[in-house]
Amino acid sequence: MPETKIKKKKWYSIIAPKLFNNAIIGEVPLLETKSIIGRKVKVNLMSITSDIKRQNINVTFLITNFENNRATTELIGYSLTNSSIKRMVRRGLTRIDTTVTCKTSDKKDVKLKFIVITYGRVVKNVSNSIKKLISSEITKYCEKGTYESLVKEIISSKLQKELKNKAKKIHPIKILEVRSMEKI
Repeated sequence: MPETKIKKKKWYSIIAPKLFNNAIIGEVPLLETKSIIGRKVKVNLMSITSDIKRQNINVTFLITNFENNRATTELIGYSLTNSSIKRMVRRGLTRIDTTVTCKTSDKKDVKLKFIVITYGRVVKNVSNSIKKLISSEITKYCEKGTYESLVKEIISSKLQKELKNKAKKIHPIKILEVRSMEKI
């Protein structure tokens, strides 16, 4: 019987972008380093930021480069867990879902899905005006800012707070969250 050489896999670190202070988000065993580029990694935001309030959010990274035995990534997705959305919606409240697709100033297409929960029942006319407000504000924001600044605002919840304060003028709002964000 001829002897076969056994190749051993080596473990390589996956590094988050500058936004997360280049934190290590995981490790992956590989034979060839070329095969790692293009892979997607889904991580809970709490494990990166050490903020327990962020445990209901998952972020998706795309591995873009490999150098110095480390895989560098780029954030391409953000999503709330389904269980957290179910906890938000209660009897006697209205759930409004809206989707906005926009292009940032650095020419990156982004698809944002919002969930709005209002106090009490809302008629269709009011929910449509809330959707129009969100759509116009997000489109304006995307045209002015870069993709990286948009991601920072979403992760720090500043964008959601600004939108909620503007939408409160139409009808009292309990929750306004980005349900998901993905780079197209």
